[in-house]
Amino acid sequence: MIATAQVVARNVLREKRKVRQSKLMPTVLVVDVSGTDLPDLRCWGDVFGPMWEPTNEFVALAPMTMTRLSREPNLSFSINPYADLQTVHAITETTMPCALFTGLSDCVAKRRSPGSS
Repeated sequence: MIATAQVVARNVLREKRKVRQSKLMPTVLVVDVSGTDLPDLRCWGDVFGPMWEPTNEFVALAPMTMTRLSREPNLSFSINPYADLQTVHAITETTMPCALFTGLSDCVAKRRSPGSS
């Protein structure tokens, strides 16, 4: 599962059209992986962490899954450690009312807590 997560992340983080978009405006990139055999998103945030590069413009990356039984998306966020903190906080504040983006706020809070990396 980790190897597949790395391939997905590497492909979307380097895709030219998405990279252009990220340079035009702050972007939280959400990748739909529902069609894969990878419904468990718990490890994806940790997998994405080491893949970030200083040249990445994305604010965050999240795989998303939905099932036929529940059409509510599940997201697992990884915040770009090189992203401008003001931009990260602005996006977090903007998305806070949306329950699907609670994980983004949680990642920001975890990043600021003592002992976190």
